[in-house]
Amino acid sequence: MKCPRCGSTDIFDCIDCGVNSCMKCSYIWNDENNSKTLAYYIKECGEDAKKHGWHVTWDSYPEYILAAIDELMDSFEKGWRKDNKEKAFEEIGDCFVRLFHYCYDLNIPIEDILKRLMANNKRRAYKHGNKRI
Repeated sequence: MKCPRCGSTDIFDCIDCGVNSCMKCSYIWNDENNSKTLAYYIKECGEDAKKHGWHVTWDSYPEYILAAIDELMDSFEKGWRKDNKEKAFEEIGDCFVRLFHYCYDLNIPIEDILKRLMANNKRRAYKHGNKRI
């Protein structure tokens, strides 16, 4: 077994709780039910896109981010509007595949960003901003 973050094979595997910990970088993950980490999906999607000739740079970012937005629009148009949940959810999955690829190519520290944003959101007032949804 290798650490999904640093690739080290120096892993502590807790048999009782199913949690793995890297002794080199201290990364912790859970393989229960064969679940994967965010880092795993970023790496897999990025390497697969690279293998198929796709590469995101800051200069090409606008066209790629619009492609991710297009997947969400497909979720609405081909899924929700046609009352097809499976298609709607599949298009959301396509969006995640694209976003993971972008994180890989642009070295976006998405885990750190998500932790910060989630901590900020916990401190916000109930339905902050009075926005209608």
